[in-house]
This record gives sequence, C-alpha cells and structure tokens, in this order.
Amino acid sequence: MLVLTTAALPQLMQHWRPNLGRLITPRHYSRLEETGLCGMPWAADNDALAGFDEGRYMRMLETIASGDPGQSRPHFGCRFVAIPDDARMGPDGPIVSAEGTLELFDYWEPLIVAQYRLPLALVLQDGQERLPVPWRRIAAVFVGGSTTWKLGQHAAALVAEARRRGKYVHMGRVNSARRAAYAASIGCDSIDGTGASKFRDRRLPEYLAFAAAPPQIRLTP
Repeated sequence: MLVLTTAALPQLMQHWRPNLGRLITPRHYSRLEETGLCGMPWAADNDALAGFDEGRYMRMLETIASGDPGQSRPHFGCRFVAIPDDARMGPDGPIVSAEGTLELFDYWEPLIVAQYRLPLALVLQDGQERLPVPWRRIAAVFVGGSTTWKLGQHAAALVAEARRRGKYVHMGRVNSARRAAYAASIGCDSIDGTGASKFRDRRLPEYLAFAAAPPQIRLTP
C-alpha cells in the first residue's frame, strides 16, 4: 500500500521507499514532471478541507494535463485527480455532505473531461451508501467523510464494490498503524495522513513501515 505525502520532491526523495508517493494539492504541485520521471507515483487532492480555491485548482489541472499536450495525458505516475467535494473542517472534525459532493461532481466532471484526459476520483462522504455512484465516470474513489463513517461498514462496502469494478481506492486522514492496517485490510491502494506531512522526518518512516506490512484478514477499525 502506498503512502501519499504532500511535500516538495527533494524532501520526499530523502525518504525514498518503493511504497512512497506524492500527494499534490492546488497549493503544492511544483516539479511535477520530475516527480513522474523519477518513478514516484502521485495523485492530486483538491484542498477542500483547507479551503477550496477554484483558480488554484484549475492551474493545477493545467499543469497535470501538460504532461503530453498532444494527447492530453497527465504526467507519468498519476493515480487519480480528486474532483472538488463538499467538505470543510469544523471544530470537531470534517463537515461533509455526500449530496453536495455529487452536485459538485456533476458540475465539475463534464468541464474537466471536456478539456483533459485525467483519472478522476469521487470523494466518498457520509451517506454515499444511499446515493448512486457514477462508476462509469470515475477511475478512483477517495474515502473521505467523518472518522466514524470511513471506518464503518458502508465505506467498506463501497470500497469492495470499487475493487470489484477495477477502480483505484485511496483513504484520507490515516494517522495510525491500526488505521493503516484497517485500510489495507479492506482493499485500499493508498493512504495519506497529516502526521506524515507535518512531521515528515520523524513520522514518515513510521508510516512507510506500517503501510508496507502485508495486508491482514479484514480488521475492525
């Protein structure tokens, strides 16, 4: 399982491991071409929890898509690009809406598809189990939502369905060995966590170690 971390490429290269990847955001996406050329996998988040900025997001998409202008293919190594979702950080954790996220998806996905050929990800939020998933229009799912929901049966069932359909699966806000093991046990391909980004020199090696452990039989959170 990959650990995707938001950091500059030179800083990440100091911690190089086969399961290390880069998570770019609308605020941090420099040296993207070099990231792919050096063989490091990467993906793009939308910065919803930090405060979505449409201008920055569009500039990031332009940079991603510039990898092969002739065929509108992204730079090498791209796992997914997260479509904007309806989420913000509140005092007690993320405040999210699956309904609002699908509305944003229906607005943004046609605009992006019309200009670029990118592997798009739908961010899964609390309540998505009651709503349709646009499986044919996505290449990946990003497991977001509240902590309780993302570690519950509904998120696990959606992950299982994504895997059955051959979609890439990422889980956000994974900040412990136990949660990483759980993410691996339900079939996630990659994870990210703020601890690995904020305390990179001390904690990133820990994340890489527990993400590299062999997946166990389905765990409880």
